Amino acid sequence: MKFIWKLFFTFLIIHGGVFAQDAHEMLFSEVEQLYKQANLLNAVISAPESYANGLEEYGDAKQALKDGDDLEDIKEKITLSENYFKRAVEVAEMANETFADLFKARSDCKSIAADIEAKEDWVSAEELLSTCMKDFENGDIQDAKETANDAEKLYRKSELTAIKGKYLGEVRELIKKAGENDIQENAPVTFAKAQLLLQQAESELNDNRYDNEHAVRIIKQSKYESKHAMYIDKLIREMVEAEKSWEELILDSEKLLKTISDKYSLEVGFENGYEQAKEAVIAFVDGKEESIIDQKNTIAFQKEKIKSLETNIDSINTYLAGVLEEKSALQIKVDAFEKEKREFREVAELFSLSEAEVFRDGKNVVIRLISLVFDAGKSIIDPQYFAVLSKVQKAIEKFNQCTVSVEGHTDAQGSDDKNLDLSQERAEAVRQYLLANIDMNTTKLLAIGFGETKPVANNETEDGRRKNRRIDIVINPHN
Repeated sequence: MKFIWKLFFTFLIIHGGVFAQDAHEMLFSEVEQLYKQANLLNAVISAPESYANGLEEYGDAKQALKDGDDLEDIKEKITLSENYFKRAVEVAEMANETFADLFKARSDCKSIAADIEAKEDWVSAEELLSTCMKDFENGDIQDAKETANDAEKLYRKSELTAIKGKYLGEVRELIKKAGENDIQENAPVTFAKAQLLLQQAESELNDNRYDNEHAVRIIKQSKYESKHAMYIDKLIREMVEAEKSWEELILDSEKLLKTISDKYSLEVGFENGYEQAKEAVIAFVDGKEESIIDQKNTIAFQKEKIKSLETNIDSINTYLAGVLEEKSALQIKVDAFEKEKREFREVAELFSLSEAEVFRDGKNVVIRLISLVFDAGKSIIDPQYFAVLSKVQKAIEKFNQCTVSVEGHTDAQGSDDKNLDLSQERAEAVRQYLLANIDMNTTKLLAIGFGETKPVANNETEDGRRKNRRIDIVINPHN
């Protein structure tokens, strides 16, 4: 039988064309699927040795088929390649889960072009990543995790350097150019202000690399002061070069106020300095006679209105008597409202801003668990989140008569059905944890999965998708 198969494949190979293509597909279909799967998982990075060995055997098998080598030898190489790629897929899946933060840091670096803008740290991080993945593939888990921590720090450092380059690059060049031109000699105060603002902007980026609106405003001001210093320096150099007298300089400085006063036919003089001209311009802008008359008329109208209001005091007092009768009823509502406020405040104070967002939805109190994160595609609660769930337990216990809904939500990645099932499983996992730790009727603690149907942010961005992947605890205090 083997001899017949060997003759068949030899015939296909010799006759080439469609037959050779058929032979390739029959032999390589499975290994090529594994090869594609390994590439999708980026196994070239996360399982480098298995991937490289699989690729080598894969290439040898293809060459052997092309050369018309023995069929059994070709099949042996394909089998070896399949085994290596299977191993690469297995390791890559585990690595992507174990080192999610590391790969996220690397992805963030790439998105800001840190591999170009901060190449030195990037290259060092890549070398550590390679070492980490090799250790992990060879079973040295502890060494791999330690190396991963160092690599992640380098990626984040590289990312920050690139962010600074993006936002600070232009103003740094301006200040550098100003310094090279000795601008500080003619505009020391303005130049120093530009430098200080640059330092403040860099410090702000160190603290808030992603929420950088404030830093951008500081950078804009630093850029302005840099250009302002350059203008002052240029003006002074031109005056020195033109050998202008002090009188000419003073006359030039008077031109701005003179231009404004001439435009509006104001009589101004500089015999006593700038003050007279300045006051004349200010008076013109702030105090036209017509606007003063309007203001007087307004005051007169208000006085008449006050007199009219005074005549209504008696009727208002009568009205207040009726209001007092309603006070007791309103007080009950106020007390209930204050109780709701106090309960809400007590719940909100249980959580830090990084753990949860607490807000009202009508009468309901909603605890959005920002810090509770599940592994991709999983619904198992990591023990590190038990502490925040214990706070949820305390929040629920503050309401004697309440019902609670644990709502699971996902982003729009993946199929609708899978997202719906996953959100239900995660909500149910949280419900079971709470039931195990709270003396509460099971019918009053529900788990509901909404999948991707209730987004709170834009699913087109990574930040939006992160916000949409959430668990909400909805407490109805009045049931």
